[in-house]
Amino acid sequence: MITTQSSSTIQSLPGGTRVEIRGKRNGRELLLLSAWLAFWLMCEGMIFALLLIELGRFQQEGRISLMPLPVTLFLMMGLVFWASRGVPAWRAFLWQLGGKETLEISRGLLKTRRTVFGIGPAREYRTGQVQEVSVVEPKKHALDFFKLRGKPVEVPVTGRISLQMDGQKPHYAGYGLETSPANQVSALIQRQLLGDLPDQKQKGKP
Repeated sequence: MITTQSSSTIQSLPGGTRVEIRGKRNGRELLLLSAWLAFWLMCEGMIFALLLIELGRFQQEGRISLMPLPVTLFLMMGLVFWASRGVPAWRAFLWQLGGKETLEISRGLLKTRRTVFGIGPAREYRTGQVQEVSVVEPKKHALDFFKLRGKPVEVPVTGRISLQMDGQKPHYAGYGLETSPANQVSALIQRQLLGDLPDQKQKGKP
C-alpha cells in the first residue's frame, strides 16, 4: 500500500515500511532565502576582505608587527560566527531545491538518510538505543536582520519526529514532514522499535 501526501510517500513493503520525504518548493520562501543569502554572502565577503588587509599589516617595512593582532582575532571570530549563522538558511534553501529524506522502518531497525542532490549521511537506530519516539514542533532559526511585517523570518532546523536516546540529546527525523504523516510515521517507528503504540505507552499498557 502506498500513501502519498503533498511532499511525502509512505510505502508498505515486505517486512517493513519505507517513507520518502521530498523537499517542497515554495517560490515565496525561495525568494526570501535568496535575498537573505545574498546579504549573507556580501557581509561574509566584506569581513574576509578586511581580514586579508589586517593579515597584510603583520609585516610592515620588513619587520613583523603585532599591532594588528587584536583586530585580526576579532575579524576571525566574526567570520566564523557569521558563517555559522548562514548554515540553517543554506540548508533550508538547498532542501527545497533538491532535498530528500528516506526512512526505512522494520522490526528492531530504523534506517534514515537525509540528502541534498543525492549527497548525505545515513544513520541506523536499533531496539534498545531509542527510548522514546514523539512528534514535536520543529526547532526554528530566525534569520538575522530579516523581518516581515514586524516578525522575524524563520527556517526549520530539525525534523518533526524526535528520537530520544538514553543519556543523549534527541535525534530528529522527518525534516519537512507534515503533522498528519508525522503522527503515522511516529506510530510505525514506535511499534517496530519499542513494540507498542504511543497511546498504549501513555496508559501504561504492556
